[in-house]
Order: sequence, then C-alpha cells, then structure tokens
Amino acid sequence: MSFTMGRLVLGLSLFMLAGCEVGFTSEDITNCESEIRSELSRHQGITVIDVTMMKESSKKLRGFAKLLVNDNGEMIEVLSSCEASWMEGDQYLWECE
Repeated sequence: MSFTMGRLVLGLSLFMLAGCEVGFTSEDITNCESEIRSELSRHQGITVIDVTMMKESSKKLRGFAKLLVNDNGEMIEVLSSCEASWMEGDQYLWECE
C-alpha cells in the first residue's frame, strides 16, 4: 500500500509541475497579435494587413506585421519583424521594427 501511495504522490507532483509551466499560451499569442495590430493601427498613414506571431520557445515569440504605409500618397507594402518576450509576473513585452 505505501508503494502505491508513493507512486501516486510522485505522479501528482509531476502533474502539478507540468501545470505550472510559465510562458506564452495560445490565448497569450492571440492577445499579443491583437495588441500589435491595435497599436500599429493608431499611427496615421499605416494600415495593418496582418500580424502573425509564432512560439519560438515558452518565453519567446517571433513573427511579423504586414503593413501598408502611405509614402507621399503612394501605398507601399512593408513587412515588419516582431518579437515578444515573457516577463515575470505573467506579463510580456513586444516590439516591431
């Protein structure tokens, strides 16, 4: 009985550790894409066509923002690289160049 109980405790501990993984969830990735789209859309002369972020690791996203930029009346398509990093406290920072 104690052997079975020991295996059960070990199994629960491993399950709890797996559930405590820190980093980007699918929901976080979707939220990050929405934040980037919203922020870039605020700039005059920029139209956001698409934002795509992919998980590089549990704490790092990489992707791009596809934009139409008004350059003296001519609309130019620009691909901007983006990156997001997971910070402590369930927060992340993103940047597009």
